[in-house]
Amino acid sequence: MYSQVVWGFHKGWSAGVRGDFLHMENSAFTDGPERQSRWRISADLTYFPSEFSKLRLQYNHDILKANDFLGGSSADSVFLQFEFALGAHAAHKF
Repeated sequence: MYSQVVWGFHKGWSAGVRGDFLHMENSAFTDGPERQSRWRISADLTYFPSEFSKLRLQYNHDILKANDFLGGSSADSVFLQFEFALGAHAAHKF
């Protein structure tokens, strides 16, 4: 499950915060330590240069159950995403 809040603070810019929870202890997929329950908090900053593209910087902090996966009970990651669309799409105001 997750909950997310995104705020468009200026034309073409938005910022967001998201909280996730994954429960895998009683799942058929718990065949290793990487399949454990975890919490994640994420923050992102997104820029939309046009209606056809976006550039996003995202930070994640995972809180894992105590195990040997990723060397401890938490993990941090940073992602840079570029997305663009090609082809026809419905007309809309950007």
